[in-house]
Amino acid sequence: MKDSPEITKGEKIQYSRFKPEMYQPSMSLFWWTKRTPYLWFILRETTSLFVGMYAILMLIQLNALRRGAGSWEALIDWFQTPLSITLHTVIFLFVIFHSITWFMLTPKVIELRFRGKKIPDRLIIAGNIFFWMMISLAVILMII
Repeated sequence: MKDSPEITKGEKIQYSRFKPEMYQPSMSLFWWTKRTPYLWFILRETTSLFVGMYAILMLIQLNALRRGAGSWEALIDWFQTPLSITLHTVIFLFVIFHSITWFMLTPKVIELRFRGKKIPDRLIIAGNIFFWMMISLAVILMII
């Protein structure tokens, strides 16, 4: 039985501490593009940045109102520039995408029941979008 090499007299035995190496699989920066659910998740999470941009634009409007008529008119003039219109259009499209995808997630977050039966996911999503459109219509009618 010779499992270990023989050590001759006077030879020094060198011991080393076991040091495991971490397994780190190589992963590309765009790993999430390979599967559609991951892609939708990343896109939905990225749209929250545009929601934040819209909130900042609203704060800028409030600040212009606070400063007075001259500041407000200058902001309105800037809002009419092609750059501002493009920026608002892009932000608007991403906010719409963000809203719709979150409405589609609602049935996964909350399970609604009526008389002991689960309400179908499609009905919950349709109800969310219906109320969203009704509130939007009410706001539009108040503005007009």
